[in-house]
Amino acid sequence: LFLVFQWLVKHVLSRREELAAKTRRFAEMKFESSKHQLVEEVEEKERRTKTAPLLEKVMDRYKPKRQFRRRDALSQLPQAMQAQCVLLEYGHALPASASGKTDKGSAEDDQDATAVHGDMLAVEGDLDFLSGKRIGALVGMQGDMIGSLSAGYSEHAQLYGQNVDPETASRRGKEQAHKRLMASMERQLQVATAKCKARAAAYETLVEQVHATQAALEEQQQRTQRVVRELAKLKAAETPENAKELEALEQLVSLNDRLKEQQEAFRAHCKRQRHELASAVEHFEESGGLPPDELERLHKVEALYTEESQKLARVRALLARKTQETHMLRRKIDDVATRGELVQYERRFVELYEQMATNLEVTRRYYTKYNTLTDAHKYLNKEISILNSISSKWAQISASESLKNSFLTQMETIRSGVQENLTRVKAKYDSDAKKREELAAGLAKVMERQRVYFRAVKEFQEECTKNEALAT
Repeated sequence: LFLVFQWLVKHVLSRREELAAKTRRFAEMKFESSKHQLVEEVEEKERRTKTAPLLEKVMDRYKPKRQFRRRDALSQLPQAMQAQCVLLEYGHALPASASGKTDKGSAEDDQDATAVHGDMLAVEGDLDFLSGKRIGALVGMQGDMIGSLSAGYSEHAQLYGQNVDPETASRRGKEQAHKRLMASMERQLQVATAKCKARAAAYETLVEQVHATQAALEEQQQRTQRVVRELAKLKAAETPENAKELEALEQLVSLNDRLKEQQEAFRAHCKRQRHELASAVEHFEESGGLPPDELERLHKVEALYTEESQKLARVRALLARKTQETHMLRRKIDDVATRGELVQYERRFVELYEQMATNLEVTRRYYTKYNTLTDAHKYLNKEISILNSISSKWAQISASESLKNSFLTQMETIRSGVQENLTRVKAKYDSDAKKREELAAGLAKVMERQRVYFRAVKEFQEECTKNEALAT
């Protein structure tokens, strides 16, 4: 019997695992078909959405700004000179000569730089070119940007004017490049300071989170230790008889923990989705609603939905009325007893009648016995009283002849009374015996009629069976 129960428990557990796997696959399919997102994906999307404006602002603030433009094409210059021209056009100073070069190489670089400056001076000396190409774009910018560009243009005009020699222009360019570098370093220092403060605040937040996490970890470790102790107790109490039950209990406990974790994750996901939907509704209300064509289509859909809902309500009312009528007819049909129920009722009534007849017969017997014993008791009491009277008065009676005569007269009267009672009892007995014979004869006639009835019913059933056989 133990092997049978063991096989049954294994079969139930395997069936439960199959149902759990099937339910999990169905839930994953529904989750994927409903276009839901995981918690990590939603968090990553929110993080990107929050950081995208800051990245765009930083890229827009520190994007390269072109301040000069060459009149001639760059393809006529060598590659190194093209790089220097591009740096100069975007406001960067020309790179200084490397220390490891020879004097000949330095001289060649100085000649190239002088040529580039001369070309840029020629370009910047044509003021009509700048005012015609750049002023129109500068008009649409902000006021502070226009002021800064104007100041930069004036500085470059003073620096690279036609009356300034190349060496002075180069020195001034280096000074301006140094100033720009210092300003850029100050801005970077401010940004780094702000970042340091933000990271310090983030560090404090992380420290608080670490403390909270450590407290939670300690609590979890305590719970884990308690669970380990309980598991040790269970292992100690484990026997070959209850090993399967303990294993099933462990599986159920782990399943309960997983279900709780899934429930918490699902609740958090539902809360985030509710907040997203609420924000979407607020954004939709702030944006002014749907366009006119979409609003008209929505009104049509609502009108169609209302019409269909009314139809559905009418159909449901009709169905409810038909269902009510059907149930009323079923109750009426159920109130009418079938042939089998009638036969069963007849059998129960017959059994009840037989039981009542038996109880009545037993009760009559008890009453008869009680009456008989009561009469016997009454006669015996009378006899005892007579004997006691005779015994008490015999001495007086035997002493006198007159008392003897009266005593004999009384005894004769008593004997005649007893004889009359005996005659009445015999007459009653004869009448009861006659009634009993009559009732027995009536019972015999009824039993005969019952046998005739049963025989007729049996023949009728046989004929019905033959008729059904012939009909089929």
